[in-house]
Amino acid sequence: MSAVLVKFVSCVLLLVFGIMFGFDLVPPYYRVGTADANSWAIALMTLSLAQSAMTLLAMNNCIRCRVWSDFLLQITGLVFIILGGAFVTKYPPFTWAMWLFPLLGLLCLTTGREFSRYSRNKLQPPSIRSGGADRMELHDRT
Repeated sequence: MSAVLVKFVSCVLLLVFGIMFGFDLVPPYYRVGTADANSWAIALMTLSLAQSAMTLLAMNNCIRCRVWSDFLLQITGLVFIILGGAFVTKYPPFTWAMWLFPLLGLLCLTTGREFSRYSRNKLQPPSIRSGGADRMELHDRT
């Protein structure tokens, strides 16, 4: 599966869940204040917009944008895990959100981490990437 496809799927999921929070179509969850649903909707849609923008820029061979896109995928995972925790606190009626959000969060975190390692290696110069003689010479001089 392509990294771009994974990132666009996460963008679509963020957008769908943001709309669901905006129209209050989600199961009961722990609310801190009266504007929680709107805050979650805005946060999810903003994250979706940022992720899709960075992914589109990364498709145009912008390596730094690719690194940022991978970082945003990890942030998406953290947000999904936090959302899962908000649903787990209202346990007695078991809902789909109690298992789906933590599962999506772990998937986004692990894939974002793997993509990030690959992207950071592409960002570094070849001599550092391979652990070449340039690093050893610098170390020996000191």
